[in-house]
Amino acid sequence: MKKNSKHGILACIVACCFLACAKQDDTYRDFLRGGEILYIGRADSVKNYGGKGRIGFSWLLTSDPKITKCRIFWNGMADSVEIPVTRTQGVDTVRIILNNMTEGVKTFSIFTYDNAGHRSVRVEKIANVYGDIFQLSCLPRITKDIVKRSNGLMRWEWIGTTENYIGVKMTYVDLAGVTKEVWWQPNKLSADSLAGVKPESEFTYVTYFKPEPAALDTFYSVPVTKKWPK
Repeated sequence: MKKNSKHGILACIVACCFLACAKQDDTYRDFLRGGEILYIGRADSVKNYGGKGRIGFSWLLTSDPKITKCRIFWNGMADSVEIPVTRTQGVDTVRIILNNMTEGVKTFSIFTYDNAGHRSVRVEKIANVYGDIFQLSCLPRITKDIVKRSNGLMRWEWIGTTENYIGVKMTYVDLAGVTKEVWWQPNKLSADSLAGVKPESEFTYVTYFKPEPAALDTFYSVPVTKKWPK
């Protein structure tokens, strides 16, 4: 009885090992052809660039001249786009922009293929698509205590700091009645000043944002209109 028990345990272990192997990621199954393991060079140095309702990707093809196309999948592999590739002698760069995307965090999978249908291992990238939700966070900077100095400069203070803020574009009227624009970039100072403006005239400013440094699109706040003092 003990001998049969040992044989039964051994059979269970073998069965479990067989099932585990059978459930391996199917990424590698296509590599086996006639006993040989066929590897296709994968996408290298993948970068992503979030945008408003769209997202961009770039990657390098550093090896394997057999690559003839790439494919990027998302939405749980339900959606995909194919990118034809013509290899050169050196390192090639593949670029693509996916449009009409819904806002949110998404997982993308990138594969390369040869003419025989063999594909590379998966390269996975988690990236953001931006839209109305991010737009709601784009609040204008607040100005405080706009005063005219004795030297004619108009000076004001900015209140607080704003995440993802990249600058403010201001439109104003100068002493000659000409409409001009000036761009205020982020800095460590909490105050700015401007010379040559027409007293008691209106000025308008818009605050600009980028959700990430290399984002495809720039977002901006609603415009704010104020009046210079006398």
